[in-house]
Amino acid sequence: TGHELKERGVGASACEDMECFFLPGALANLTHPQTVTALHLEYLRAGADVITTNNFVVVPSALSTIGRQEDLVPLTRAAVRNAKRAVAENGGVGRIAGSLPPLFESYRHRQVPLNAAGDLQAVYTIIATVLVEEGVDLLLVETVSTVREVEAAARAAEAALRGTDKGLWVSATIEDDERGLLRSGEPLEAAVRALVALPCPHLRAVLINCSSPSAVACAIRRLKGLDLPPDLRVGGYANAFTTPTSEWLRAVDTEPPPGPAGGAPAACGPGVPAARPSPESLRDSAPSGPAAAPPANPQPHSRPNHEPDADDPRPPPACPDPLANPNNAPGSDTVLGPEAYAAHCVEWVQAGATVVGGCCGVGPRHIRTVASRLKLKT
Repeated sequence: TGHELKERGVGASACEDMECFFLPGALANLTHPQTVTALHLEYLRAGADVITTNNFVVVPSALSTIGRQEDLVPLTRAAVRNAKRAVAENGGVGRIAGSLPPLFESYRHRQVPLNAAGDLQAVYTIIATVLVEEGVDLLLVETVSTVREVEAAARAAEAALRGTDKGLWVSATIEDDERGLLRSGEPLEAAVRALVALPCPHLRAVLINCSSPSAVACAIRRLKGLDLPPDLRVGGYANAFTTPTSEWLRAVDTEPPPGPAGGAPAACGPGVPAARPSPESLRDSAPSGPAAAPPANPQPHSRPNHEPDADDPRPPPACPDPLANPNNAPGSDTVLGPEAYAAHCVEWVQAGATVVGGCCGVGPRHIRTVASRLKLKT
């Protein structure tokens, strides 16, 4: 949603900072509510079953840069109401995921305090409570890059969901290779184990987002190799940029990339088509963009007899070969076209995903193609 609002001229800015770049789109919940609602409606009419509230950078660290900390609650409420209007205009068809985004700049795991779990949870509690009060259908923790964010956000979400039958989806962003590492370098499996240990009675799905399509495919295979509850969904919604986020970050950062050995990340196939954060994180992650429809007949669960781990000497599941990009948007050579992106989504479903959608760079045209391809496959 964030990228799409930019395309529509909402708060166009030359600002390079990720939070600053997307703040105008977040403020649009109050300044341009009709535009936000219309965009949500486009995604719904394109075939999305779930849309995500446009509050990705509605967090204290971002709002404080413009002296608008007091607008955390009003902007969050407005984000839900704009999404609800879109569902109403769509005949009541569609569900709303309330976003619990990273509280600091996306991907920048070193900004997340090491010994402040209570502080993180307190902020997440405010956001989660407002989202549930306003009537979202589920809570979506998204684009988190550390285990401590997963734990704090999940605890807050569970508290807000207590006494309801609403679900919780948790989605992490990972390095753009086959190792299955969060941006912090922690194994994806560690985040899943943390969720299971809390426990999380409302947990309905574990996802990967704001990462390259090929990395999402690798992560789905890892998740399917874990001993997860049979009713727990797995899936992902990737970025559509042809430059992987990890590559973009290496170009702007001086710190070494995360990893058990501190070495260069292995490629998930030659020329990974992926995700370039041209500041934004997501699928209504203004991150996040709206999630597309889960397949009607998900693939049966496949459970290898070992649990993949970052230190496992056995090779990880093979990554799919990157797909060609024959139909980029007119005038653009940096974004996967709808057909190419949809082909990745079909591959995720074949790997066992039951929730798929789109993050940065994924617009209504992509979602329409994804929904169409999935219907043909089910």
